[in-house]
Amino acid sequence: MIERTETLPIGANLPWPDVLEHLPFNADALLLLVDQLGPACHTGRRSCFYNAVRGNWVEIISTL
Repeated sequence: MIERTETLPIGANLPWPDVLEHLPFNADALLLLVDQLGPACHTGRRSCFYNAVRGNWVEIISTL
């Protein structure tokens, strides 16, 4: 598992390589279309957006 404190160099040899599908550039925005082959989050989830704030509570809305 990759910890948040680690900095990975560009081209690092990860066990789940992502594939850059398209890289359009029009001088004011950068949009990457990536074929995600493994987890994106350091927790092993597909996304780091797995918590929901409901009032004073934080609820985990995605399991591993």
